[in-house]
Amino acid sequence: MSDTKNKPDKEGGEWSRQTSLSGLVDAPESSPGVEPEYLAKLSHRMRNAMNVIVGYSELVAEVLVSEESGLERELGKIVDSAHDMVELVGDIEKAIETARARQERADVTRRLAERLNQALTPDQFVHSVVDSLGDLFACDWVELWLEDQGTLTCVGASPRLPEPCAPVPSAAQNRLFAPLFSGERTHEVSGAAAVDALRELYGEAEVGEWVAARIDHDDELLGALVLRAEDAVRLGEQKLRSLEPVCAQLGIALGRSRRFDQLVNRAHRDPLTGYLNRRRFFELASAGLTGAQAADETIALLMLDIDHFKDFNDTFGHQLGDEVLKLVSRSCAGQLRDTDLFGRFGGEEFIVLARHVDSAQTAHLIAERLRNAVASLGIAQQDQLLSVTVSIGYALSEPGAELDELIGRADSALYAAKHQGRNRVVQYADVNDTLEM
Repeated sequence: MSDTKNKPDKEGGEWSRQTSLSGLVDAPESSPGVEPEYLAKLSHRMRNAMNVIVGYSELVAEVLVSEESGLERELGKIVDSAHDMVELVGDIEKAIETARARQERADVTRRLAERLNQALTPDQFVHSVVDSLGDLFACDWVELWLEDQGTLTCVGASPRLPEPCAPVPSAAQNRLFAPLFSGERTHEVSGAAAVDALRELYGEAEVGEWVAARIDHDDELLGALVLRAEDAVRLGEQKLRSLEPVCAQLGIALGRSRRFDQLVNRAHRDPLTGYLNRRRFFELASAGLTGAQAADETIALLMLDIDHFKDFNDTFGHQLGDEVLKLVSRSCAGQLRDTDLFGRFGGEEFIVLARHVDSAQTAHLIAERLRNAVASLGIAQQDQLLSVTVSIGYALSEPGAELDELIGRADSALYAAKHQGRNRVVQYADVNDTLEM
């Protein structure tokens, strides 16, 4: 019998008759990577295992000739090796599947990023998100919801909604969104549970598989994605895993956008009242005046001043004075249209630019509405109710008029209102008559 203790393998090395496959076909790590190095390692282990099986086969051939008593033992080793090979193939298949899943998620994220980079406005950004995800995930329905102080508001949907969804003020209590507020990445609902949850949002619900995915940044909830498909197969586990990197990218983008908005607001807003500061008002009003003149429209510029404001500060302190400023500004802003501009001019003075004013009568009605709104305020101070009033002067634009000129005219009308007795409205065209009274 020839010596079978050491026999060269096909790679030119040596293998031992007593060598088992335990060192060659180890179970993969609990979370194997999908890098090429890992797959190469698995391939190398498979090649070594195959060499061992070949060696055992040659050994069995020799045993059959010389030592029948060792046949059963050697055949057992071959069977063990075969089992190890099956496990190894399974490991490779899992690794390949994981690699494909990660590649798919990377492709989804890349394609979404490409579309988002082409968005130039917030609306384009939102539509890019919902349209892209509808295509990438083959969903029947995609919605993007943004969070603000516990309220979720739907800002975009694909297909487009005929009318916007109402905001959800207590979103943390809604069955679809509640788990996201608790930190869950995704939450799936279907069947009767979906119907109950979605009726709270839409008043009715379509049967299907619904998924809500959390969008956050630095552990702060910023919003949610809602996806719907008619069946669970179309929103399979693979696609749901792809949602996480997508939501992570959206979280980064929205987080940066929110911080940018905060910085912009600090630069553009009055820190006490929260409305436009003087510099920002001038920027927007200049553009508004130019646009109105190009469209041959008339605008009205109003100057407001709180009557006897110094008395509030001197008698009750600056803290109450600040409260008066905030109350007056909120009251006035609540009376204006979306197309109007409102800001704090300085001290106790406020300024308004009203577009689409067809006559002096319309401008006067706007000013009176502001004056009456302020006059109806009551400010509780200890055991008394304080009243506050404003004087208002306004001027109408003329062809070629500059903003500074228009402000000067409105300020002259405001001075006339003060001179006449306060708590009244005066138009610049009537200034001379008013001052002579």
